[in-house]
Amino acid sequence: MSKPRDINIDSEAKILSEIDLLRRGHRAAGNWTLPMACWHLKLPLDICLHMPKQTETQPEQQELKGRLDNLIDGGKMSHGMTIFPGTEPPADADETAIDSIVAGLKALQDYPESHVDFGYFGPVPTDRFRMFICKHAENHLAFFLPEGK
Repeated sequence: MSKPRDINIDSEAKILSEIDLLRRGHRAAGNWTLPMACWHLKLPLDICLHMPKQTETQPEQQELKGRLDNLIDGGKMSHGMTIFPGTEPPADADETAIDSIVAGLKALQDYPESHVDFGYFGPVPTDRFRMFICKHAENHLAFFLPEGK
């Protein structure tokens, strides 16, 4: 599939529903399989789901934080975006990667803190992080087709 589907993901529940549909659908798109996409999508959850030591953005994080805000507020992610170095999924990603993103999304649904520690971007309010996760999932999962499509 060369052209992404137009999907709208606005919650962890929608991502979980989309993944459930895709498990039964086409499982390869371009160079990635569905498990590879799930492996990649899980990384921010693994890294960020903990309360940062501070909730104020540091001066050295301001520019990157602005880019993140533009990405979150700018509608859909660009399908041609490059991914951060080190986030390229392993070619042998399997069903455990899908199960892992499901567990990570459920952890996000239950996450009780006001902020997450989003690495280079600094502390990010949890609701903004959820928006990023939804847009990120929307971007990658749009290339896979559910069963019967």
